[in-house]
Amino acid sequence: MADIEERLKNWILEQGYPLEMFVAKAFREAGFRTTQSEYYEDPENGDNREIDVIACLQEDIGEFLVRVQICIECKSAKKHPWVAFTSRGTRLAAPAMIVQRPASTLGKAFLRKIAHDPECHKLEICRSKKRNAYSLTEAFTNGKDNAYASCLSVAKCAKSITTKENIYSKVSGPICSITIPLVLIDGKLFECHQDEIDLGVSALESSQLIWRNQSSNSGHSIINVITKLGLADFISNILEFSKYIFSQEQVFQELEKEYLANYPNRRKRHL
Repeated sequence: MADIEERLKNWILEQGYPLEMFVAKAFREAGFRTTQSEYYEDPENGDNREIDVIACLQEDIGEFLVRVQICIECKSAKKHPWVAFTSRGTRLAAPAMIVQRPASTLGKAFLRKIAHDPECHKLEICRSKKRNAYSLTEAFTNGKDNAYASCLSVAKCAKSITTKENIYSKVSGPICSITIPLVLIDGKLFECHQDEIDLGVSALESSQLIWRNQSSNSGHSIINVITKLGLADFISNILEFSKYIFSQEQVFQELEKEYLANYPNRRKRHL
């Protein structure tokens, strides 16, 4: 029995499960509700797809269930490092960095209301980096591009979540949600950019992909890409972002008045 247990343990360690478990545990210990191996409906063909981890914080504020969630794809990159191709020209205006996020209909309305708030612009999650990524790839391989597949997965998952929550809002009460797509790798992440003389290549713990692929249905797809070493900082940044969102009582009061004016017969969601 001990032999098979050891063999199973070694097999599991060679798969992706320990990374997913590690990520879910880190979010859970930070106060997030987490689910693993969650399924979502592919917005393009209706197939069921699996996402590794979804982490969520939520509060009831007035008429709304307000939710900040992260859909996470975890990948091992120990054999093949990932490369983020970056440019100073890959930037969005500060309000666009806020508005162009996957969100429910009410979430989008909320984001538009805070899009010009200087305090929101200071939040790390909402800030554009000096050089954002416009493309991401897995190095030293001619096979399946796991980087592209991972980004597509989290973008589609985010769109699926917001579509479902808009349906739930009509049935169970208003949901104001914002979703952050995240790809986390256990391995090395590098940045490649054109400097004044030559190509610059350097190691990173995190990057921000401003993707023209609109699978998330939010204009650009803004996808955070981090290494396992960058997870603690990312969670801290999400907590800061969520604290800001949940503190916007005046904005939610304005949104609630507009909501009740448009849907006077709606009642607060059933818990």
